[in-house]
Amino acid sequence: MREIKTFDDLEFSVRPGAGMQPDSMHATLNFSNGWGVSVVSSTGSGGIGDVYGCFAKGTYELAVTFGGHIHYVNPVARGDIRAWISKEDVTFFMVAIQSFNRAQGTYPVLSWKKHWDRDYQLAHSIED
Repeated sequence: MREIKTFDDLEFSVRPGAGMQPDSMHATLNFSNGWGVSVVSSTGSGGIGDVYGCFAKGTYELAVTFGGHIHYVNPVARGDIRAWISKEDVTFFMVAIQSFNRAQGTYPVLSWKKHWDRDYQLAHSIED
């Protein structure tokens, strides 16, 4: 049985900022199924620029990767990155990603609905 990776397995390093963008903390982790995560958080006071997380406030931005490249078409990414999420959310998504099949486009049936109900309702209330 393989060991499930969590937030605590991420090794952050400083990614230098550019221009108005402050430095950020960045970690990547690839899983045995070919999928992975890229997690970043600004070291600035509010997550300005292109980083949607603030290290001091314990929020992070997570991108799903496949084969070392960002992958947007999957149940976790839902077409984008996950922004302003907690350490616990990062772990939740990491566990979900580790359950994906190696083949792109195939995912297990998991009970993510409860976790995503609020996002789902907000998105559909805007569309209606």
